Amino acid sequence: MCLDPSGDSWLDLAEGNVIKGARQGATPLDLQNWTPGQDVGTLDRRPTLVHSNIGMRDALQIRYQTGNKLVLQDGNKVVGILGDTELYHALLGKNHG
Repeated sequence: MCLDPSGDSWLDLAEGNVIKGARQGATPLDLQNWTPGQDVGTLDRRPTLVHSNIGMRDALQIRYQTGNKLVLQDGNKVVGILGDTELYHALLGKNHG
């Protein structure tokens, strides 16, 4: 699954959309997790795994702090990628579909 085409960043998924690994080109890419209540300031500038029910304020803060898209998960299953376009659409009340 493409995480960021401009950075050639990819998620390698196993059956059931579970993350097997991540890479930028051929180089392994470290991901990080964020949980509600965690200080966003402790996050590094790399893609971040978050629960799919994340609030808009938290998502925007994480995107700003890390400079990377968010990987939405429900349990261990990847259910989407949240980047600038998706954040703008959510703020403006636009629906995908």
